[in-house]
Amino acid sequence: FDMSKVDITIDVAADNGEKKQFKIDSKNFDVTQMFHFTVPVREVTYSVKGYGMAGVALFESYADKEQFKPIEPMPFKLSQEFLPKTWLTEIAAKTCLTFTPTSEMQRVVKDTFNRTIVIDIELPSGMRIEENQIGFFLSKVEYVHHFDYNRCFNKLSLFIVVPSTMYGKDICMDWCLERLSTVVNWSPISIRVYDYLQPETTLVRLFPIQFQPALLGYSFVEKVHELRPKLDSLPLLNKPKRV
Repeated sequence: FDMSKVDITIDVAADNGEKKQFKIDSKNFDVTQMFHFTVPVREVTYSVKGYGMAGVALFESYADKEQFKPIEPMPFKLSQEFLPKTWLTEIAAKTCLTFTPTSEMQRVVKDTFNRTIVIDIELPSGMRIEENQIGFFLSKVEYVHHFDYNRCFNKLSLFIVVPSTMYGKDICMDWCLERLSTVVNWSPISIRVYDYLQPETTLVRLFPIQFQPALLGYSFVEKVHELRPKLDSLPLLNKPKRV
């Protein structure tokens, strides 16, 4: 395309009310423009219009607070794995839960009763799950009583019925999620586990979801940036061709 006609406008807005507009033309095409939002920010939207080519990168920083150590032993043990699948947009997930009721929990509810444990998985923006697909995966686990996917909050809830015969034993569930865009640094996935009858007993864990760039197609993005025209090459691009 004609570099001299590049004229791009990018409008960015955050849910805290802050807004920023970027202008890109042939004079600053190879200049990186940045803007820092004031935290906290949970949602960022942007729109692009004009003529030419531009890249938009969103960087997120977060701080992991030190986990609170309960006085009594926690009845839940949780493990989470994420692995890339053959398709670049899909990620395989495996969640394992172990429930061992404490003496206080056994005092409130008889040991012979089945316990319903809820697992809330909050997915970062830019990811989603296919309900039919995850329904197929979870149907293979007899202890999964029900699941719910809240599209508004992008949260997956699993309802696990744990019989007394499975106390202290692993219950593992395979499922799959899909990324909708290329993100270099994903925010960690927050998983909350609690007893349906005693929700005050809660375990919250943060699990990172990072892979090598080549595994998720980031090498393609790096190649695009490598081939992006530089300012010193603009005269060659605009030079008329000999007939």
